[in-house]
Amino acid sequence: MKRTLTKVSSATLSLLVAVAIASPAQAMTVSDAVAKIEAMIAEMEALKAELSNLTVSAVPTPAVQGVQSGSVLTMDLSYGVTNDDIARVQRLLATDPTIYEYGVDSGFFGPKTQEAVRNFQARFGLDTVGVIGPSTTALLELFLNAYPDEDYPADVLKQGRPSGAVLGESTTSSSVTASTPTPAAIQSSHTYRSISIEEDNQEFVVRSYNRDGSRNRDVLVYPEDMDELYEMVADELGITEAAVRDLADEDDDWFNRNDEDEEDAEKAIEDADDALDEVRDLIDEAEDDDIDTDEAQDLYDEARDLLDEAEEALEDEDYDEAVELAEEAEELAEEAEDELDDAEDASQEIDEIKVEVGNGESEVTVEYENGDEDEFDVDEDDQDDIIEAVADELDIDEDEVEDLIEFEYGDIDRVLVVITEDSTRVRVYLESGVDLKYTTDETDEDEIAEAVADEFDLDEDEVERALDVDDRR
Repeated sequence: MKRTLTKVSSATLSLLVAVAIASPAQAMTVSDAVAKIEAMIAEMEALKAELSNLTVSAVPTPAVQGVQSGSVLTMDLSYGVTNDDIARVQRLLATDPTIYEYGVDSGFFGPKTQEAVRNFQARFGLDTVGVIGPSTTALLELFLNAYPDEDYPADVLKQGRPSGAVLGESTTSSSVTASTPTPAAIQSSHTYRSISIEEDNQEFVVRSYNRDGSRNRDVLVYPEDMDELYEMVADELGITEAAVRDLADEDDDWFNRNDEDEEDAEKAIEDADDALDEVRDLIDEAEDDDIDTDEAQDLYDEARDLLDEAEEALEDEDYDEAVELAEEAEELAEEAEDELDDAEDASQEIDEIKVEVGNGESEVTVEYENGDEDEFDVDEDDQDDIIEAVADELDIDEDEVEDLIEFEYGDIDRVLVVITEDSTRVRVYLESGVDLKYTTDETDEDEIAEAVADEFDLDEDEVERALDVDDRR
């Protein structure tokens, strides 16, 4: 006969008393009722003990003698780490060359060990992620607990899992199960409580937890961007992308990255827009000053088109593309500004400097290649002093002034030439009141006239007509 164990509560006890006292004949005394209740309780205790024995006998016994409980892998088992626990794992995996062909227990978790972990995971039906997560750790600890002295049989990894722990949970658990449920399986009967995601060099480890506190098997995804991350996690867990956003742990580093990317894109677009506004103003000013703005305008138009594309990328939530386009637009704006500076400099290229020399002062006219002129006076009538003063006024080199300058002295009054044994001294008297002095080795009158004309930028014929020679040799 099948019997069911019922927990005795205070309410149940009261009911038993009432049943025991009540009888068709109403002849039972209180003492008789108490005695009957005690008998019933004793019978229930016996049933409870029987059911307990049945439950214990249903639990599988360990497949390997010597299985121990408790976590034995307490050190960091991450890629790139070196420690004794990793060496222990390597020695276990090395028992099967098809899993760990390299077979060295260096304690360093490198590429060869990662490949061995993947082979181990494939052997026992785990996700082949190459990461020693909770499920893989739990399975490894089954073997390590089963063989605490590491006296592994040659085929230990071919015999199947030792019993004694739940994969994906702490090995201190006393329950036994074949494997950790996958997220897709658990979702049909449970609701997720939270999702935690960790990133390591564009590799994302996704951990999900159910409302009852249990943890699902970790999954690994490799998204190109944050939007794809949400999509891939949603596919792996069998939920919507909106649910992923709601359940994600806001303390995870990646969580706010999408918002940060959006802010970066908005900032890049704002900077580019400001740069283009500034260039637009400079172009307008240059046009007012009759400066050539064609090159700058072309660059501005190209930059504005890129900025429009950046704004479209921002609307499409393609933040990386938006940043890249905005930065290109800003660079073109800077190039346009450089073109304006070059055009302005070109417009200020000096074509000629004319100086009308008077008695004690000179009138300077600077003619630019764009047709503009600039006039100013200097209180000098000596050529060297005039050149120095003009160079200071225009902020250019004296050599450049000397190449561009032309002196105008007015009509020649007289050219006095005194020839001696040592040299020929020349003094040019001009109607403007300026006297020009010159010394040469020439003694021939024609050659003297030519030299004086070249030196002071005078008409040679006028010099010859005004020449007055005093030959004292």
